[in-house]
Amino acid sequence: MYSKEDKKYAKKIIKVAKKHPEFYTAADVRFAKMIKKRIKFMKDQNSIDDKETYNEKWNRALDLFTESVHKPDNELRSCAHNQKCYNELMSVRDQVVTYLKTIRK
Repeated sequence: MYSKEDKKYAKKIIKVAKKHPEFYTAADVRFAKMIKKRIKFMKDQNSIDDKETYNEKWNRALDLFTESVHKPDNELRSCAHNQKCYNELMSVRDQVVTYLKTIRK
């Protein structure tokens, strides 16, 4: 997925952007920070046994997806506030989480 080179470049972008904010957009810096976090997170993961069943893999993927639904996304929530549909967004989120609980194998 990501290499040491990717981490090195992400760090470089963040460092240069602090000194010269005009060189990179805010989106570039956010992306570099995301890459850095993902690399750190990936390093903390244990490898998974290849002998897992399809259902075990499915449930693990479902858990990861559910976790992504639970994580706060400040940009999305900000857009929802601006479009005056924040409560509806949270309602949809709750319905999706409820549905995800029903499809576990």
